[in-house]
Amino acid sequence: MWIIVTTKSIHHDGDQRSRDFPGHGYPAYSEEVQEVKTYDDEAKLKDAILVLDRRNEHFKLYKAEELKVVKNVSFELNG
Repeated sequence: MWIIVTTKSIHHDGDQRSRDFPGHGYPAYSEEVQEVKTYDDEAKLKDAILVLDRRNEHFKLYKAEELKVVKNVSFELNG
């Protein structure tokens, strides 16, 4: 499995009260968020990389392996 991680910036407009009376209300701000997409098919992965490259988007590519989680339960009887 492959994972592509991209970072995007989202701008949030402040409310009118903040624009009319600075220091009050909710000001405008931007936040960065990461988007993660997984690919099991190598051809689809290559297509996605080509699209990102055409858009000049920065991305990180990872190869991942699913791990198996094993749970162990233990207890003691006193008595």
